[in-house]
Amino acid sequence: MFFFRLTVLIFAFLVFAFSGCFRKGDRDAPVDPLVSSDRSTKKPNIKEVLPPGEQTLLYWAAVENGFQKEVSVDQLVVDYRERLYGNLFLEHYLSSRIEISMDEIREYYLINRFSYVRQSSQVRLIQFLTQSVASAIKIKQTLLQYDAELRTSLLREHGVFPVTFSPGDLPHSLDLLLFGSSAPRGVLGPVKTSFGYHVFEVQEFFPEGSFRGLDEVYDDISQRLYQSRRVIVSGRLLDSLEVAFSLSFNKKDGV
Repeated sequence: MFFFRLTVLIFAFLVFAFSGCFRKGDRDAPVDPLVSSDRSTKKPNIKEVLPPGEQTLLYWAAVENGFQKEVSVDQLVVDYRERLYGNLFLEHYLSSRIEISMDEIREYYLINRFSYVRQSSQVRLIQFLTQSVASAIKIKQTLLQYDAELRTSLLREHGVFPVTFSPGDLPHSLDLLLFGSSAPRGVLGPVKTSFGYHVFEVQEFFPEGSFRGLDEVYDDISQRLYQSRRVIVSGRLLDSLEVAFSLSFNKKDGV
């Protein structure tokens, strides 16, 4: 019922607000707040000139209809402020006390290495996609020159970067090309699909059962270590705060 009443009031307010955008006696001509009128020489307020955002419009409607006086809304604001300040303090506290070193990441990787075995073959490559076969052939010819400067310019022009694919990530015809009977090598293509013409520069092929390198799983391990450390540090913080505030309240009460 509360949200239905709010929706009706907001709609009424917006209708009233937009109806004021037209001059009395000239309903077809919208008033330009930047152009002076013979009827008024009042300088427009900046809020009247700049179109407000959706949240501002809804806020104005709520204030206009007295919703800022709702006790339940006040409590929601208080609760949100408490959560916001508390989370800001917690993140600042944790960021200044949790550091994950490269040695810790490397040690975790060595201990848990078998959890990073590839379940399927993968290929790391750079993919070019164009809409014309002539452009695709030109890209391939440029790559086959093995000129570092030309290659860098080509990558920058097409905005491409290395990507790792597994079987099933690409259309069937490309799967056959990359995961066929033999490991893919060098520059491949052009191959036409419904998306256009593909040209690949294969950088590395990883067979099923091989280990993912530390560089591939670095971010994952770092996050795992950080989250586990976060639970411990935040738990200790809350325990210490509980003791500190308990002592503070006892002193105030004269205990």
